[in-house]
Amino acid sequence: MLKKTFQMLLISFLVMSSFAFGQELTWQREYDARVNGQLMVNTYSGGDAVTWPKSAFVDIDNDGDLDLFVGKGGRWASESGKIRFYRNDGDKTNPNWTLVTKFYNSIDVGTNANPTFCDIDADGDFDLFVGNGYAGGSGGNVAFYRNDGTPDNPDWFCPVKFLASIDVGDQSAPTFVDIDGDGDFDLFVGGGYGRITFCRNIGTPQTAVWDLVSSYYNKLDLGWKSTPTFTDIDGDGDFDLFIGNDRGEIYFYQNNGTPAKAAWTLITKQYADINFGWIDYVAPTFADIDGDGDDDLFVSEYHGNINFYRNNGDQQNPEWVWESCDFINSAEESTYVEHSTAATPQIFILYPNYPNPFNPTTVIKYYLPKSCRVKLEVFNTLGQKEATLVDGVQEPDNYQVTWNGADSPTGIYFYCLKTKGFSKTMKMTLMK
Repeated sequence: MLKKTFQMLLISFLVMSSFAFGQELTWQREYDARVNGQLMVNTYSGGDAVTWPKSAFVDIDNDGDLDLFVGKGGRWASESGKIRFYRNDGDKTNPNWTLVTKFYNSIDVGTNANPTFCDIDADGDFDLFVGNGYAGGSGGNVAFYRNDGTPDNPDWFCPVKFLASIDVGDQSAPTFVDIDGDGDFDLFVGGGYGRITFCRNIGTPQTAVWDLVSSYYNKLDLGWKSTPTFTDIDGDGDFDLFIGNDRGEIYFYQNNGTPAKAAWTLITKQYADINFGWIDYVAPTFADIDGDGDDDLFVSEYHGNINFYRNNGDQQNPEWVWESCDFINSAEESTYVEHSTAATPQIFILYPNYPNPFNPTTVIKYYLPKSCRVKLEVFNTLGQKEATLVDGVQEPDNYQVTWNGADSPTGIYFYCLKTKGFSKTMKMTLMK
């Protein structure tokens, strides 16, 4: 009797946990599809969900625009520990992504791949470093792949499996910056336990020699899952520090020192008012994706999304505009809608709602390639249904529906489109 009761409680917990993200407990694959020649991301619902992504932008083929690498996580996810490579077939102002591979260079660091690039040997091409590890205290190392090729044709060689001096115990998040102004890259590594390890490069720009200065840099403690990154956000010539954590926050530390000697001041724990709540993981990355001379912001988060915030200001005074919670898919879909003259795509598409954030109404658009029964529902973060917007048979066409959240409180909501053989959920924010 006790065993049966426990089994029933366990099943109830799993079902309620799945509804907390606005999805039923299903195990349904969403297949790849090409839109205007672009291969859309292969995602999964339920047990094979890809979680804990980490984005890294670099011009890996030396064609003048930024390409994208996405490390994959999740303790049991099939791609965990591997890296996806999206080539930018557009240009530096208008990216156009092609998914080249889900298993870049056959690299597998075990779990939670966290890639970053820098020219660590000053030979004119980018080298690759990959953090690893999962919640629970396994991993926490940094793998090193030296580029023995050229700037436009990398050839990866792994001289050592992991950097000998680095072990943060869990979920390592490496990033490089010349923090002391001596002309070579220093190494900072976030980890699952919320602290940051600092290794100073006491070698040369051609030959790095790592000196472990501190495993508790500047006494910074983010709680859990610290993910540091650097950029000169105020255009004063030194690097500022941004750190994501498991509470969905981004801490911003302004550097009020000099390029040679940093002096940190905590400005805010919720940079640009970004707060995903207790989402378990957020990782900020900066890159000038539109070629306008200032950094744009990308925030990867636990559920597998990459949120895109365009900088409509400048490098001294950024003005952030949230544009997408699904950067890769949104870019591919918008490319099709605006530029394609090809035949109608034979795939289901759920678009990001607009506006987002919103108050109190927002428009949700979707495309059906064939006649089918459709259900479009809105859920809150507790998995409770807020509204059923569509429930019936519809013909193949583009559709749009307006949700009025006037009777719902401020917060994050999820809208889910379901048909036979397709299910997709996206996030939106109601702000009153």
